[in-house]
Amino acid sequence: MKLFYYRRRDGQPNFGDELNTWLWPRLLPDFFDSDESTQFVGTGTLLNHRLLERTATAQRLIIFSSGAGYEQPLPQVPAHWHIVCVRGPLSARRLKLPHGKAITDGGLLVGRCFRPTGAKRCSHAFMPHIHHASFADVAWKTLCNQVGINYINPRWPRERILRAISEAVI
Repeated sequence: MKLFYYRRRDGQPNFGDELNTWLWPRLLPDFFDSDESTQFVGTGTLLNHRLLERTATAQRLIIFSSGAGYEQPLPQVPAHWHIVCVRGPLSARRLKLPHGKAITDGGLLVGRCFRPTGAKRCSHAFMPHIHHASFADVAWKTLCNQVGINYINPRWPRERILRAISEAVI
């Protein structure tokens, strides 16, 4: 089974997407390979018409905690998709799924694999969406400094972001 996740066209890493390559192999060791006939779709806002295009070779998609949004909505969920759960009630509603399929983002499972190593250094932290970080990085840093919270850039290396999140009391 191949792990599917979004890769930005500009090549910039994005924590939410890149988290897939770190999280799922830790939770499901020896589970993934390069066989594209079955694909696992984890974290990200991926449930739209583009997923159909990007996974065209798959005979089966297993959806676990992804969200619906961006791009054009799906007119219906394809028969070869097995949806275990979606990110939340808005995604479930958009896909016309039962409310019980709305669980949470898979990123919540990070705590099973990552143990904070440092002390709490700040009361709060802020990480903008990748689209907003790209053009306003200096502005976000300045604003966060002014209000006394730590700024986290979603393009930083995964381990740096995990450490920065763990240093916040949140």
